[in-house]
Amino acid sequence: MIPIGRIFAVQAWKPDVIHTQTFFGVGIEALIASKLLGIPLVGTNHTAIKEFLRYNPLESQWSDNLVIRYVNWYYSKCVTVTAPSQSVFKEMDCFAFCKARHRHVKPIDTVTFHPMRGTDKLRKKFGVGEWPIMHAGRLAPERSIDVIIRALPLVKKKFLKRRS
Repeated sequence: MIPIGRIFAVQAWKPDVIHTQTFFGVGIEALIASKLLGIPLVGTNHTAIKEFLRYNPLESQWSDNLVIRYVNWYYSKCVTVTAPSQSVFKEMDCFAFCKARHRHVKPIDTVTFHPMRGTDKLRKKFGVGEWPIMHAGRLAPERSIDVIIRALPLVKKKFLKRRS
């Protein structure tokens, strides 16, 4: 998303904190608003940078280093940095990314996201089998979706064995 001057809207809302989930585009706008308005910035890093750099069309160490330095600079401006996994923070540590005062891994909320009971009607309505599996992420090589797909018959076999 391209920054389009939402700083004035943020000022009118008077938030206690600004949260960003990207270090490009709107993330820059969030950082500028944070600094100009004196509002703390919280950043969530969803990106394993080394994997992200595989998509760099320039394919050079120089440009990779530039991106790594930029991401390091960006997250160092946040008072808190969150990530979906420890592996993202491990990578950040390898490149000395995270200088934020607070770091948090955001695990899956198993209270909100849990198996539902009484879903037979929904399964029949939408033609979903007994063991639906869902992936809620972008399809990219580093996600190794092919490994998950190849593992599905083994998972099914294991669950069927448990049930008998």
